[in-house]
Amino acid sequence: MTVKVYVAAAYPGRADSPERARVERVYKLVRESMYVELSWDWLSKIDEARDAGLNEKDGKTAFRAQAAINDLIGVENAAVFWLLAPSIGGRGCFFESGYAYVLQRMAPKATRSKLLIVSGPDWQNTIFTELFNCKFDSDAVAFVWLTQHALANR
Repeated sequence: MTVKVYVAAAYPGRADSPERARVERVYKLVRESMYVELSWDWLSKIDEARDAGLNEKDGKTAFRAQAAINDLIGVENAAVFWLLAPSIGGRGCFFESGYAYVLQRMAPKATRSKLLIVSGPDWQNTIFTELFNCKFDSDAVAFVWLTQHALANR
């Protein structure tokens, strides 16, 4: 049994964005793991939309609304919400973080199982990351913890 994780990050806009490279590195770790899987691959959906001539920033309202709903369903389906704390930007990932927090807090205490983790050198850029269960200065260290968590909960 694997642990499902939703990886949230700043919108990676351009293909050569440092944030995109960061998301791709984390996605690669998750895909290669036998114990962790993505609850939703929003990055590939951005690529598919771009290939179809759509853009999340200037696309049609229905497309944007469906993209947002799909992302939130990915948050709901995850046992672990992982925020790759951005150094700048990140309006969407902070909305998703709030949504994950509400889902966690609204669950009855006896069944409260969604974990919120944050990683990156800029994880302290907002007071709200203090509400996360685990905080890491490095994405790699966060992934090691996530793997250990998955193994412990098999």
